[in-house]
Amino acid sequence: MSDQKEEHIGKWFNPVLSSEERELLMKEMSPAEIEDYQNLWKKSGNIKRPEGKGFDKRWEKLDAALDEEPSIVPLYKSKWLRMAVSSFVAASLLFGLLYVIQPTKVVFDQQVIALKAEFKEVELPDGSLVKLNAESQIQYSGEGWQNERIVSISGEAFFEVTKSETPFIVQSNGTIIKVLGTSFNVRSRGESVSVSCLTGKVGVSSNDNNEVYLTKGLGTVVIDGEKPSVPEPVNVEQIASWISGQYYFSQTPITKVFDEIERQYDVSISSDLDFENIAFTGSFSNENLNNTLSIVCLSAGVEYRVTKKSVTIY
Repeated sequence: MSDQKEEHIGKWFNPVLSSEERELLMKEMSPAEIEDYQNLWKKSGNIKRPEGKGFDKRWEKLDAALDEEPSIVPLYKSKWLRMAVSSFVAASLLFGLLYVIQPTKVVFDQQVIALKAEFKEVELPDGSLVKLNAESQIQYSGEGWQNERIVSISGEAFFEVTKSETPFIVQSNGTIIKVLGTSFNVRSRGESVSVSCLTGKVGVSSNDNNEVYLTKGLGTVVIDGEKPSVPEPVNVEQIASWISGQYYFSQTPITKVFDEIERQYDVSISSDLDFENIAFTGSFSNENLNNTLSIVCLSAGVEYRVTKKSVTIY
Protein backbone atom coordinates (compact mmCIF):
# COMPACT_ATOMS: atom_id res chain seq x y z
CA MET A 1 0.00 0.00 0.00
CA SER A 2 1.40 3.40 -0.94
CA ASP A 3 2.08 6.07 1.70
CA GLN A 4 -0.37 8.38 -0.05
CA LYS A 5 -3.04 5.70 0.01
CA GLU A 6 -2.54 5.13 3.75
CA GLU A 7 -2.85 8.87 4.35
CA HIS A 8 -6.05 9.07 2.32
CA ILE A 9 -7.58 6.09 4.14
CA GLY A 10 -6.96 7.86 7.44
CA LYS A 11 -9.02 10.82 6.14
CA TRP A 12 -11.68 8.68 4.41
CA PHE A 13 -14.81 9.76 6.27
CA ASN A 14 -13.51 13.09 7.51
CA PRO A 15 -14.26 16.34 5.71
CA VAL A 16 -10.53 16.97 5.18
CA LEU A 17 -10.29 14.64 2.17
CA SER A 18 -10.47 16.68 -1.03
CA SER A 19 -12.47 15.55 -4.05
CA GLU A 20 -9.24 14.95 -5.99
CA GLU A 21 -7.84 12.79 -3.18
CA ARG A 22 -11.11 10.88 -2.89
CA GLU A 23 -11.16 10.22 -6.63
CA LEU A 24 -7.56 8.97 -6.54
CA LEU A 25 -8.31 6.70 -3.58
CA MET A 26 -11.35 5.24 -5.34
CA LYS A 27 -9.05 4.18 -8.16
CA GLU A 28 -6.54 2.55 -5.80
CA MET A 29 -9.07 0.65 -3.65
CA SER A 30 -11.37 -2.17 -4.63
CA PRO A 31 -15.05 -2.11 -3.59
CA ALA A 32 -14.30 -4.84 -1.03
CA GLU A 33 -11.52 -2.74 0.54
CA ILE A 34 -13.78 0.30 0.73
CA GLU A 35 -16.46 -1.73 2.49
CA ASP A 36 -13.92 -3.16 4.96
CA TYR A 37 -12.67 0.29 5.94
CA GLN A 38 -16.21 1.61 6.24
CA ASN A 39 -17.03 -1.19 8.67
CA LEU A 40 -13.81 -0.60 10.59
CA TRP A 41 -14.50 3.12 11.13
CA LYS A 42 -18.13 2.51 12.09
CA LYS A 43 -17.46 -0.31 14.53
CA SER A 44 -14.48 1.36 16.20
CA GLY A 45 -16.76 4.07 17.52
CA ASN A 46 -18.87 1.55 19.44
CA ILE A 47 -16.18 -0.15 21.48
CA LYS A 48 -14.70 0.64 24.85
CA ARG A 49 -11.01 0.70 25.66
CA PRO A 50 -10.12 -2.99 26.22
CA GLU A 51 -8.74 -3.93 29.61
CA GLY A 52 -5.85 -6.35 29.78
CA LYS A 53 -2.27 -6.67 30.91
CA GLY A 54 -0.35 -6.67 27.67
CA PHE A 55 -0.56 -5.50 24.10
CA ASP A 56 -1.47 -8.97 22.76
CA LYS A 57 -4.36 -9.41 25.20
CA ARG A 58 -5.66 -5.91 24.47
CA TRP A 59 -5.49 -6.50 20.76
CA GLU A 60 -7.41 -9.81 21.09
CA LYS A 61 -10.20 -7.96 22.90
CA LEU A 62 -10.13 -5.13 20.35
CA ASP A 63 -10.34 -7.64 17.49
CA ALA A 64 -13.30 -9.41 19.15
CA ALA A 65 -15.08 -6.10 19.70
CA LEU A 66 -14.71 -5.16 16.03
CA ASP A 67 -16.54 -8.37 15.06
CA GLU A 68 -19.63 -7.38 17.04
CA GLU A 69 -22.53 -5.66 15.28
CA PRO A 70 -22.70 -1.94 16.15
CA SER A 71 -25.79 -0.28 17.54
CA ILE A 72 -26.22 3.01 15.63
CA VAL A 73 -28.64 5.69 16.76
CA PRO A 74 -29.57 8.11 13.92
CA LEU A 75 -29.04 11.66 15.14
CA TYR A 76 -29.13 13.61 11.89
CA LYS A 77 -31.54 13.73 8.99
CA SER A 78 -28.74 13.95 6.44
CA LYS A 79 -27.29 10.47 5.82
CA TRP A 80 -23.94 11.86 4.60
CA LEU A 81 -23.59 14.28 7.52
CA ARG A 82 -24.44 11.50 9.98
CA MET A 83 -21.82 9.24 8.40
CA ALA A 84 -19.15 11.95 8.39
CA VAL A 85 -19.71 12.99 12.03
CA SER A 86 -19.96 9.47 13.45
CA SER A 87 -16.90 8.34 11.51
CA PHE A 88 -14.89 11.35 12.68
CA VAL A 89 -15.70 10.46 16.30
CA ALA A 90 -14.95 6.79 15.65
CA ALA A 91 -11.61 7.64 14.13
CA SER A 92 -10.71 9.78 17.14
CA LEU A 93 -11.60 6.97 19.54
CA LEU A 94 -9.66 4.41 17.54
CA PHE A 95 -6.51 6.52 17.33
CA GLY A 96 -6.85 7.30 21.05
CA LEU A 97 -7.03 3.59 21.78
CA LEU A 98 -3.98 2.79 19.71
CA TYR A 99 -2.07 5.57 21.45
CA VAL A 100 -2.85 3.93 24.79
CA ILE A 101 -1.86 0.37 23.86
CA GLN A 102 1.26 1.24 21.91
CA PRO A 103 4.46 2.56 23.54
CA THR A 104 5.32 6.19 22.96
CA LYS A 105 7.80 6.65 20.14
CA VAL A 106 10.07 9.66 20.51
CA VAL A 107 13.11 10.62 18.46
CA PHE A 108 15.93 11.12 20.98
CA ASP A 109 18.42 13.51 19.40
CA GLN A 110 20.29 14.39 22.61
CA GLN A 111 22.51 12.04 24.61
CA VAL A 112 24.56 12.57 27.76
CA ILE A 113 26.96 9.88 28.98
CA ALA A 114 28.80 9.65 32.30
CA LEU A 115 31.77 7.29 32.01
CA LYS A 116 33.30 5.23 34.82
CA ALA A 117 34.53 7.39 37.71
CA GLU A 118 32.57 10.30 36.24
CA PHE A 119 29.60 12.32 37.49
CA LYS A 120 27.49 14.66 35.35
CA GLU A 121 24.65 17.09 35.88
CA VAL A 122 22.27 17.92 33.03
CA GLU A 123 19.65 20.68 32.73
CA LEU A 124 16.79 19.65 30.48
CA PRO A 125 14.88 22.10 28.23
CA ASP A 126 12.19 22.69 30.89
CA GLY A 127 14.72 23.41 33.64
CA SER A 128 14.51 19.97 35.23
CA LEU A 129 17.83 18.68 36.57
CA VAL A 130 19.29 15.21 36.10
CA LYS A 131 22.34 14.03 38.03
CA LEU A 132 24.07 11.07 36.41
CA ASN A 133 26.03 8.50 38.36
CA ALA A 134 29.12 6.83 36.89
CA GLU A 135 28.60 4.59 33.84
CA SER A 136 25.13 5.98 33.14
CA GLN A 137 23.44 7.78 30.27
CA ILE A 138 20.23 9.56 29.33
CA GLN A 139 18.61 10.36 25.99
CA TYR A 140 15.95 12.93 25.24
CA SER A 141 14.54 15.14 22.50
CA GLY A 142 15.85 18.68 22.40
CA GLU A 143 12.58 20.09 21.08
CA GLY A 144 8.84 19.82 21.75
CA TRP A 145 9.09 19.77 25.56
CA GLN A 146 5.91 21.81 25.87
CA ASN A 147 4.07 18.75 24.54
CA GLU A 148 6.19 15.79 25.64
CA ARG A 149 8.79 15.51 28.41
CA ILE A 150 10.31 12.07 27.89
CA VAL A 151 13.72 10.78 28.97
CA SER A 152 15.33 7.38 28.44
CA ILE A 153 17.86 6.24 31.03
CA SER A 154 20.41 3.49 31.43
CA GLY A 155 22.33 3.33 34.71
CA GLU A 156 21.52 5.53 37.69
CA ALA A 157 20.22 9.09 37.87
CA PHE A 158 18.57 11.45 40.32
CA PHE A 159 15.81 13.66 38.91
CA GLU A 160 14.58 17.04 40.16
CA VAL A 161 11.58 17.70 37.94
CA THR A 162 10.17 21.16 37.27
CA LYS A 163 6.42 21.26 37.86
CA SER A 164 4.26 21.40 34.75
CA GLU A 165 0.88 20.26 33.47
CA THR A 166 2.81 18.17 30.95
CA PRO A 167 3.73 14.79 32.52
CA PHE A 168 7.42 13.99 32.89
CA ILE A 169 8.12 10.43 31.78
CA VAL A 170 11.23 8.31 32.28
CA GLN A 171 11.63 5.12 30.25
CA SER A 172 14.05 2.37 31.24
CA ASN A 173 14.21 -1.33 30.40
CA GLY A 174 10.46 -1.88 30.14
CA THR A 175 9.66 0.45 33.06
CA ILE A 176 7.71 3.71 32.78
CA ILE A 177 8.01 6.37 35.51
CA LYS A 178 5.54 9.25 35.36
CA VAL A 179 5.48 12.45 37.46
CA LEU A 180 4.34 16.06 37.21
CA GLY A 181 6.91 17.67 39.49
CA THR A 182 8.97 15.86 42.12
CA SER A 183 12.37 14.39 42.94
CA PHE A 184 13.22 10.72 42.67
CA ASN A 185 16.04 8.28 42.01
CA VAL A 186 16.19 5.66 39.26
CA ARG A 187 18.70 2.83 39.22
CA SER A 188 18.63 0.64 36.11
CA ARG A 189 21.35 -1.99 36.14
CA GLY A 190 20.96 -5.30 34.32
CA GLU A 191 17.38 -6.63 34.50
CA SER A 192 16.44 -4.61 37.58
CA VAL A 193 15.01 -1.07 37.75
CA SER A 194 14.72 0.47 41.23
CA VAL A 195 12.73 3.67 41.77
CA SER A 196 12.76 5.64 45.02
CA CYS A 197 10.75 8.79 45.76
CA LEU A 198 12.28 11.68 47.70
CA THR A 199 9.48 14.26 47.32
CA GLY A 200 6.08 14.44 45.62
CA LYS A 201 4.42 11.45 43.96
CA VAL A 202 5.71 9.00 41.37
CA GLY A 203 3.80 6.50 39.24
CA VAL A 204 5.70 3.38 38.18
CA SER A 205 4.42 0.89 35.60
CA SER A 206 5.86 -1.96 33.56
CA ASN A 207 5.42 -3.50 30.12
CA ASP A 208 2.26 -5.20 31.39
CA ASN A 209 0.80 -1.79 32.36
CA ASN A 210 0.63 -2.61 36.09
CA GLU A 211 1.13 0.57 38.09
CA VAL A 212 2.08 1.46 41.66
CA TYR A 213 2.39 4.89 43.24
CA LEU A 214 5.25 6.13 45.39
CA THR A 215 5.26 9.00 47.86
CA LYS A 216 8.14 10.33 49.96
CA GLY A 217 10.25 7.54 51.42
CA LEU A 218 8.82 4.69 49.33
CA GLY A 219 10.49 2.60 46.66
CA THR A 220 9.69 -0.19 44.22
CA VAL A 221 11.61 -2.59 41.99
CA VAL A 222 10.76 -3.83 38.49
CA ILE A 223 12.62 -6.96 37.36
CA ASP A 224 12.78 -7.75 33.64
CA GLY A 225 9.65 -5.73 32.86
CA GLU A 226 7.42 -7.64 35.28
CA LYS A 227 4.91 -6.12 37.70
CA PRO A 228 6.44 -3.50 40.06
CA SER A 229 6.95 -4.76 43.59
CA VAL A 230 4.72 -3.57 46.42
CA PRO A 231 6.09 -0.16 47.55
CA GLU A 232 8.28 -0.41 50.64
CA PRO A 233 9.95 2.18 52.89
CA VAL A 234 13.44 3.33 51.90
CA ASN A 235 15.95 5.47 53.78
CA VAL A 236 15.31 8.99 52.45
CA GLU A 237 18.80 10.14 53.43
CA GLN A 238 20.35 7.32 51.43
CA ILE A 239 18.18 7.58 48.29
CA ALA A 240 20.66 9.78 46.48
CA SER A 241 23.65 9.67 48.83
CA TRP A 242 25.75 8.65 45.83
CA ILE A 243 25.59 12.29 44.70
CA SER A 244 27.91 13.15 47.58
CA GLY A 245 30.03 10.05 46.95
CA GLN A 246 28.60 7.81 49.68
CA TYR A 247 27.29 4.31 48.88
CA TYR A 248 25.10 2.20 51.15
CA PHE A 249 24.38 -1.53 50.88
CA SER A 250 22.10 -3.90 52.78
CA GLN A 251 22.59 -7.64 52.32
CA THR A 252 23.79 -6.93 48.77
CA PRO A 253 25.60 -9.72 46.90
CA ILE A 254 29.26 -8.81 47.15
CA THR A 255 29.71 -9.23 43.39
CA LYS A 256 27.36 -6.28 42.89
CA VAL A 257 29.39 -4.28 45.40
CA PHE A 258 32.53 -5.06 43.40
CA ASP A 259 30.67 -3.91 40.27
CA GLU A 260 30.02 -0.55 41.95
CA ILE A 261 33.67 -0.24 42.99
CA GLU A 262 34.73 -0.86 39.37
CA ARG A 263 32.25 1.80 38.26
CA GLN A 264 33.31 4.45 40.77
CA TYR A 265 37.08 4.01 40.51
CA ASP A 266 37.40 2.88 36.86
CA VAL A 267 39.24 -0.31 37.81
CA SER A 268 38.93 -3.96 36.84
CA ILE A 269 38.37 -6.51 39.63
CA SER A 270 39.18 -10.20 39.16
CA SER A 271 39.20 -13.23 41.43
CA ASP A 272 39.20 -17.03 41.39
CA LEU A 273 37.13 -17.19 44.58
CA ASP A 274 33.47 -18.13 44.79
CA PHE A 275 31.38 -15.23 46.12
CA GLU A 276 27.96 -16.74 45.40
CA ASN A 277 26.74 -16.82 49.01
CA ILE A 278 28.55 -13.75 50.34
CA ALA A 279 26.61 -10.50 50.99
CA PHE A 280 27.76 -7.08 52.17
CA THR A 281 26.05 -4.68 54.55
CA GLY A 282 27.75 -1.35 55.08
CA SER A 283 28.92 1.73 53.23
CA PHE A 284 31.94 3.30 51.60
CA SER A 285 32.86 6.57 49.91
CA ASN A 286 34.40 6.93 46.48
CA GLU A 287 37.32 9.05 47.65
CA ASN A 288 39.96 6.37 48.27
CA LEU A 289 40.15 2.99 46.52
CA ASN A 290 42.29 1.29 49.18
CA ASN A 291 40.00 2.38 52.01
CA THR A 292 36.98 1.11 50.11
CA LEU A 293 38.59 -2.26 49.32
CA SER A 294 39.71 -2.64 52.94
CA ILE A 295 36.13 -2.15 54.20
CA VAL A 296 34.52 -4.54 51.72
CA CYS A 297 37.20 -7.25 51.72
CA LEU A 298 37.45 -7.30 55.51
CA SER A 299 33.75 -8.11 55.77
CA ALA A 300 34.19 -10.98 53.29
CA GLY A 301 37.35 -12.31 54.92
CA VAL A 302 39.49 -11.93 51.78
CA GLU A 303 42.59 -10.02 50.71
CA TYR A 304 43.22 -7.75 47.74
CA ARG A 305 46.06 -6.47 45.60
CA VAL A 306 46.02 -3.31 43.44
CA THR A 307 48.18 -3.03 40.32
CA LYS A 308 47.57 0.19 38.40
CA LYS A 309 43.91 -0.13 37.32
CA SER A 310 43.58 -3.82 38.17
CA VAL A 311 42.44 -5.32 41.46
CA THR A 312 42.89 -8.98 42.38
CA ILE A 313 40.84 -10.50 45.19
CA TYR A 314 42.33 -13.63 46.82
